[in-house]
Amino acid sequence: MDDKKQVGVVKFFNPKKGMGFICLTTQHGTKDVFCHISALLKGCHGCLNEGDKVKFLIVKGKKGFEAQCVELLNEGDKVEFKDFEAQDVE
Repeated sequence: MDDKKQVGVVKFFNPKKGMGFICLTTQHGTKDVFCHISALLKGCHGCLNEGDKVKFLIVKGKKGFEAQCVELLNEGDKVEFKDFEAQDVE
């Protein structure tokens, strides 16, 4: 499951509303992926900050792509950027 995770940067996150967006960069440009507070893993402590680097799964939601299993990456973590393919979505 971890090999299907994408890496992105938090565009914004509003903890009062419990939602925000993660920016995913692909070879075709960027995509904003919706992120609900329920998708955050324990290490995120219920909040993300603009510019945080995160690793997450992409799933099809009611209104488009959504982030799931979002985990905050540490400053020194090595990451591999993979191109997002719609067929890879669970």
